[in-house]
Amino acid sequence: MSAVSSDAGCDSEEIERFDVIIVGAGISGIGSATLLRKHCPDLSFVVLDAMESFGGTWLMHKYPGTRSDSDLFTFGYGFKPWKGDPIASRQQILDYLGGAIEDANLGPHIRYGHKVQSAEWSSEAASWTLAVERSDIEGLVHLQGRFLWMCQGYYRHSHGYTPDWPGLAQFQGQVVHPQHWPDDLDLSGKQVTVIGSGATAATLIPALADSCAHVTMLQRTPTYFAAGRNADSLADELRKLDTSKNRLFLA
Repeated sequence: MSAVSSDAGCDSEEIERFDVIIVGAGISGIGSATLLRKHCPDLSFVVLDAMESFGGTWLMHKYPGTRSDSDLFTFGYGFKPWKGDPIASRQQILDYLGGAIEDANLGPHIRYGHKVQSAEWSSEAASWTLAVERSDIEGLVHLQGRFLWMCQGYYRHSHGYTPDWPGLAQFQGQVVHPQHWPDDLDLSGKQVTVIGSGATAATLIPALADSCAHVTMLQRTPTYFAAGRNADSLADELRKLDTSKNRLFLA
């Protein structure tokens, strides 16, 4: 990493320059940074994230019952095999990501509270110039990088999508988007309708069932759910064998 004088219309500001700038400190960003350090140890890099900590989706979504909808044996990292139950809770995933950051010593390279406002490519300089809003100071700072690695995911964290239904303004109750679940929401005695039947509804509804008077799933497409055991038979059997302690040597 080095500092260079600006030639991109940023007055006399000294701009930090990196070989690689990674945007996002969620699962993708942490994995990308780890593999970058492993395969290209001589490259300088920085990881930028707009939020206050790592985790991305798993930091933002705090609704009751938040968990993965894919098994962590395939969803996790090849360089850090998952050792828990296949379907993991939000906190288990955050702990796992924190462990990955610690294992690769990524902490000094991650900058939280850094929201990218724009990215401009210069063919002459063969680099990207990023305008970044920081949460701790006013105004924008600028960073340059030869390679821009976007790992920001597909959620708009600032505002989840809510359809514009006719008459919604006349609704007497409270409308809550799971992406912005209030910490102090009290559902005692409430009649709750969950719109949708995807992964969010599948995790949210069981968690709400005992905290409200009644919960109803409103779905557009008929579907069904089947209860299953949160376990993987092959993984369980391999753990029993514990091949690291019971090796067979053939002459």
